[in-house]
Amino acid sequence: MYKSFGRRMAEGEIFEKLQRGYCSLALLKNPRIIDIVDQFEKLAINMYSPQASYIDDIEYTKCILPRIEMFIDNDNHFRVNKDGNVEISLPLLQEDFRGRQEKEKDIRYNILKDGMEKVSTLDYRRYGIDRIFKSIRYVYDKNGIETEREIEMLKRDAESVRTIYSFKERLENNPHILKITENSKPTKEKGNISYYDIRHSRHIEDLDETEGELIEEKDIKALKEKEKQEIIQRQINPIYRRGLKSLMGIDIEQGNR
Repeated sequence: MYKSFGRRMAEGEIFEKLQRGYCSLALLKNPRIIDIVDQFEKLAINMYSPQASYIDDIEYTKCILPRIEMFIDNDNHFRVNKDGNVEISLPLLQEDFRGRQEKEKDIRYNILKDGMEKVSTLDYRRYGIDRIFKSIRYVYDKNGIETEREIEMLKRDAESVRTIYSFKERLENNPHILKITENSKPTKEKGNISYYDIRHSRHIEDLDETEGELIEEKDIKALKEKEKQEIIQRQINPIYRRGLKSLMGIDIEQGNR
């Protein structure tokens, strides 16, 4: 995938700071750690031109990169803690057709025994009246394959307060099936359960039901060997491809058949 000179510069500066701060080696090796660059890039582009659909190399280097550097050079926004984990704090102001919307976003990238987690917290105040608090925990294995996702959303306005919990996970032995449990309590017990077949999604390494097919539990079927190979061959990233092989129980030494 082509990356502009400015994007490559941003990646280099971010990873240099992570190394200087003694970031966990396991985090640095996990392909999902590139999400840090994506977070700062999206913020910088939004600050520069919220409606931009394309930014050329020169524009990126002159206008986007300096904004990224402004945040990554500030320890209040980007730091490695004493445990070798990464912390990001991003106060945001975003404007929409009805006026100003204030957001505060905190992100933590933590090492786990068999991978890493990303915990994203969004405190969202809209028009000075409503407030939405949202916390999402993503769990990835060492190859960057998402295995779990937990969402807590608190919606508060002048009349009511309600909390919604959502748990997403891959089914054991059927990693192409996404199980979603929704509840009004922080538990998977007695919740509303739905299943999605995500084998045809463009990014099966993510737990995203929007490109999946809603199915009944009785219709869940194991993948055939040919179907597993077709999914793996669609994956361009070699690390994700290796992770999908492991997830589907395919011998890594089988190569790229």
